[in-house]
Amino acid sequence: MRSHRIAFAASVFSLSLILLAGCGQSGPDYGSLNLSDVSGTVTLDGKPLAKALVLFEADDQTFSCGLTDDSGNYSLMFNSEQSGITKGPKTVRIWSSRGIPGASEAGSAGEEEGDPDAPVDKDEKVPVKYNEQSELKRTVEKDTETFDFEL
Repeated sequence: MRSHRIAFAASVFSLSLILLAGCGQSGPDYGSLNLSDVSGTVTLDGKPLAKALVLFEADDQTFSCGLTDDSGNYSLMFNSEQSGITKGPKTVRIWSSRGIPGASEAGSAGEEEGDPDAPVDKDEKVPVKYNEQSELKRTVEKDTETFDFEL
């Protein structure tokens, strides 16, 4: 019986070594995506817009996003580990009341009436023409880009 346990342990150990040896790369290969670093500043009525969500969305609805700091500065993240964004045309969406993508999407009277200058909800400072019905378009072409938004 003891020999079976030793053989089993040896097999598990060997299998573990084989699996670990095959894992040469510990994460995704972001280099193959040719990501661009995008940053900038967002102001609303001439003042820095703090803690706003800035989202750059491609036609296929993939996106990179970032949050503004107290000075209105943002830097886009591809995901929670990697900064950057894929190149190409983007629709830019900016919210003051959302901390993360997928947060509550409460409708607004302004949206129902089709008023692009009305906010998305009562806590939203940014008009829908800059988020839900965004008119903001940018094309990411270079390895490093700066896009400032004066709302």
